[in-house]
Amino acid sequence: MELREFKHWLIDNGFEENELYSESIKCYQVEAYRAAYIFSYLANHKYISEVIIKYRGVPKSFERNCPDEDVRSTNWQKKVSLLKNEDSWEEEVNNLINADINGKAGNIFALHDNIRRYFPEMRNLRNIAAHAKERRITESTVQELWNNIVYLYPNFVINGSKDDWLDEFNQLVQYSNYDSELLENKIDSFKDFLVENQLSIIKVIIKKYLIDIDWNEKISKIVLDFLHKTVIDLKGPTEEKLLFSPIEEVYLLISVDGYSSVCRGLDLFSQFEKLIKDYSFRYFCDKFPENFWKLIDSFSREIKEDKLLAIVFNFLKSNDSVLFPVDYKNHKILSENETFLNKVLEKIEHLYYYTMYHTGQKRHNTLTFDYSRIKSYNAHINYVFYRVSENYLLAESNDRVKEFISRCSKLIKSDYSGDAWHSEKDMQEYINQINQRYGDVLRIGEETK
Repeated sequence: MELREFKHWLIDNGFEENELYSESIKCYQVEAYRAAYIFSYLANHKYISEVIIKYRGVPKSFERNCPDEDVRSTNWQKKVSLLKNEDSWEEEVNNLINADINGKAGNIFALHDNIRRYFPEMRNLRNIAAHAKERRITESTVQELWNNIVYLYPNFVINGSKDDWLDEFNQLVQYSNYDSELLENKIDSFKDFLVENQLSIIKVIIKKYLIDIDWNEKISKIVLDFLHKTVIDLKGPTEEKLLFSPIEEVYLLISVDGYSSVCRGLDLFSQFEKLIKDYSFRYFCDKFPENFWKLIDSFSREIKEDKLLAIVFNFLKSNDSVLFPVDYKNHKILSENETFLNKVLEKIEHLYYYTMYHTGQKRHNTLTFDYSRIKSYNAHINYVFYRVSENYLLAESNDRVKEFISRCSKLIKSDYSGDAWHSEKDMQEYINQINQRYGDVLRIGEETK
């Protein structure tokens, strides 16, 4: 790895002010390659020691066969003390890197053998550089060390790498009944990663468990709780480091309660407009109706009403379950928008007639509703009842509402006691249940006339 590329890596990973790396680069630039090698080697080892020192608790593989947690904790603190000692820290890092999982110290980084095999040669060259032996330390030797440092860097996470963590998380999702303690343990180990690695893990989880999920697959509560407890916390002081794409943002906004986006509204809407054409995303939204309408409300501040409503009602053609049950009062477009109400009533007007097989598409008017189709409009009917329950004057000021209420009242008052009226009676009971759900709208409406 050439110097320029290595400098970029140092900056990207927060090492630009590291004194040991700075000294290494100075030596490299004046062709003092032995010193350059030693300083970079020590900088890398120092980073590993700091990862260990900063770790909270005791690594799970350290003295894992010891039944006494107090003893484990005491012995671990002794290891940490050795790492803080200027005379012993480097050797102790080597010991922990080389420790076998079945040994007393345990493989605290869960390093695979193909990773650990790099260190004996790196250490040997460090000793050659320090003791001026016959073997030359050249520019390419230093560059190869930098290559190794960059390659090995992601593996130095207590209890394992990102890949190890993700494998364990997948096992938890697939095979565990929901266990809050197991999830909290995974979150604790997740917090040991650098922010950049945390973000990388979250992106993998979003793609695997949200974006790529099959339309009929249940979304894991473990996944949702993990995202809720991590992405919101992560958006605190490190917000500027978050680089979620618009598609990731949309999925988080739909599925994670309390999440707020850092993307521009127009960028999100553009992505939403593309996603809404995909049936898998439509079914995904069905699972989170409250957050779906919260997102629509956020779009209403920047997107023209006619464009937004056209997209919403196209969505509702095949996914009207997102309209009920939902707490309408929490969403401005549902609780206040007159155009939305009229479009819902326009949809309900299809129930004011019925068709017959032998007359083709000819429409036959009904005094109330088409009993064969009324329950397929359940979400729309509940919504209109809610709007009227919040404002009884709509039954006077809005002709469509007036017509709907009139038909409902006529249905409720009709006598369907005979055996021949089974379907009509069933429809009558259905409307009456909805009416009672919203405080007997029909009776109060009559009294306010």
